Amino acid sequence: MIIIDTKEPFGNHSIIIFHCVRTRKEIMHSSVPLLEFDKQGDVRLIQSKDNKSLVHCQCLFARYILHQISLIVFVLVYLIFGGLFFAFIESEYYLKKDVERKEIISETYGNIRSLAIHLLNEQLNENFENAYQQWRWDNEKLLNYIYLNSERAKILDNQTEFELENLLLRLEVIR
Repeated sequence: MIIIDTKEPFGNHSIIIFHCVRTRKEIMHSSVPLLEFDKQGDVRLIQSKDNKSLVHCQCLFARYILHQISLIVFVLVYLIFGGLFFAFIESEYYLKKDVERKEIISETYGNIRSLAIHLLNEQLNENFENAYQQWRWDNEKLLNYIYLNSERAKILDNQTEFELENLLLRLEVIR
């Protein structure tokens, strides 16, 4: 619970003090122009004892209000620029993570491709005539290909499965 207390007026300002009941310490204090309620319930400034004009008191009150508005605007601008800066930093972070993901995926693809080429070269080097008999031409795709024997195909499948599992683990670490 917070208690608001006022001290004796100083000039044409009153000191408002905010106390915390639980800790019995002053939370903050603020100097505000003196206000009073007239008989109709309207708020008006109390004219100070040193005979300053009502216009002077109104100027002080207006200055106080403008100061509070400027503080609010400053906080809003600070929050907007802070949010934009945070969004920029976050986007740079995600761009960096995307580059790392692309590198990991291309490395995994390269490993699988190099293993497939190595296994195919082994098969060709073992028995070229037998491999040449398995050579096929696809007229629709204009590609030529050789089927790997079942032993090498299993090796390639197992290694591909291992590489893909490794890829998933590495991508989860990046998150």
